[in-house]
Amino acid sequence: MGADEAALDAWWAQRTAAALAPLLAAVRARAPFGLRNLWGSVADEVTGTAIRVAQLAGRDAEAAWARAQRLLDALAPHAPVTPARGTPCPVRHPGGRQLFQVRGTCSLYYRSMVETYCDTCPLRDDDSRQRRLRAYLIESQAAA
Repeated sequence: MGADEAALDAWWAQRTAAALAPLLAAVRARAPFGLRNLWGSVADEVTGTAIRVAQLAGRDAEAAWARAQRLLDALAPHAPVTPARGTPCPVRHPGGRQLFQVRGTCSLYYRSMVETYCDTCPLRDDDSRQRRLRAYLIESQAAA
């Protein structure tokens, strides 16, 4: 990483934390979510969005994952808690290989009426995650 990229990361991290800290504190005061969960959701969105944008643009999703990790490294000293980080989840399918993430923080969506874990939930087991994401990719290719 060059000096320009490190400076950009520091700039982004300071401003992101300054914008999100009061917002997440206000959400925490009104909802049953802890700060660790809220900041973990931010981390998951940074990495998940980086992967998805890279894929849509035809870029290297693993390089985007690595870039997002550097952004989270820069954000960490400015966040009031250390959020859990997700892990990369490559899925092989007949059309090749696609990168997803296993979120570091559960969204608690399973507590809704759906009563099931998201495909990228850290509470879901790896076998069912791989099976479900592979089926999604196969269906998506068939529909295209």
